[in-house]
Amino acid sequence: MPEVYVRPFPQVQGGRWQISNRGGGHAAWDPNGRGVYYVSLDARLFFASWSATPAPSVGAPTLIETPAIYEAIAARSFDVAPDGKRLLVIEPINSGPLEAPSLTVVLNWAEDLKRRADSGSPAPR
Repeated sequence: MPEVYVRPFPQVQGGRWQISNRGGGHAAWDPNGRGVYYVSLDARLFFASWSATPAPSVGAPTLIETPAIYEAIAARSFDVAPDGKRLLVIEPINSGPLEAPSLTVVLNWAEDLKRRADSGSPAPR
């Protein structure tokens, strides 16, 4: 099961601390460095506090009350404002399957318009 971890950088072998506790991904640091936001496997947003000093410690994940995170895209579908006070969450526009938009291509439209103008026919609406 995928989980979210914190590791030191650039010495990534210096330790590993688990942030999520029931699966997670698409993590983002709090801009103030106080913790990590992540999406659980059931598409809910969580925040877990983090402190590197005096010794590394992780707080219990807390559910952030938002609509379910949009899972239809592979990238992270939320972000944290630079001041850490707001979240931007992409919501699905419907709960059904995504439908491809239709596209109509009209070839030689200028010739058709000229023909209609010459004959006095109204243009299609």
